[in-house]
Amino acid sequence: SVFDRDLKPRRLSRALLAGTALALASLGLTAPGQAQTRVNLVRAPSGHLLIPVSLNESEPQTFILDTGASNTAIAQPVAEGVGFVSQWEDYDLVQSLNARFDAERYPIERLYMPGLDPVGVNSVIIPVAAEHPLPVAGLLGADAITADRYEIDVDTLQLILDSGPAAHPDGQIERRGLLIGEAQLRRRSAPVHVIIDTGSSHTLINRQLRRHLFDAGVQFNINVAVTGIEDEDPE
Repeated sequence: SVFDRDLKPRRLSRALLAGTALALASLGLTAPGQAQTRVNLVRAPSGHLLIPVSLNESEPQTFILDTGASNTAIAQPVAEGVGFVSQWEDYDLVQSLNARFDAERYPIERLYMPGLDPVGVNSVIIPVAAEHPLPVAGLLGADAITADRYEIDVDTLQLILDSGPAAHPDGQIERRGLLIGEAQLRRRSAPVHVIIDTGSSHTLINRQLRRHLFDAGVQFNINVAVTGIEDEDPE
């Protein structure tokens, strides 16, 4: 899927079962002739896309590539390893899909991905007990991806930055850096805007859309088919 900061949203090639309404904004295009950069990804048994990330001068650690997160989030024990101290002096309100909560912040001056120049991010700290096992170090959000256009090749497992224009774009990068596309629950329903979220293991539909469909007399059972995920138990 190719996502561009300057394209109007087009209908997705495959229907998704999700719904949310977000304002879209156009940003700048990639400069003509700009070289592409490819970063190798790894698919976890859960289906998540994993990427090695270095924080300041730390050794590379495994993050989930999360197109549904506007800000990079780091597990507290990992952040403490690069200098974070929890004092609740620098924090603000964080918005997830269905909740708002206060979270501490910690600036990372130099966040590295393989083959890329470092970027600075004001990361969100995920409170995790030190003794809790960490499957990943955090979530790599949109603030760490500075390219105006990028592509996620799920066949070759590559993140392609500054990719070429798409013949059939699947979505648009909105003002917070989140990926937005159009989807339909059924042919009779109107298209809805959805977040294309590589950080979520399940597809979510909000209550407002569910209530709207039932009020409109649309009766349906939600069946989510997950393909391409190597796991012992298929979903």
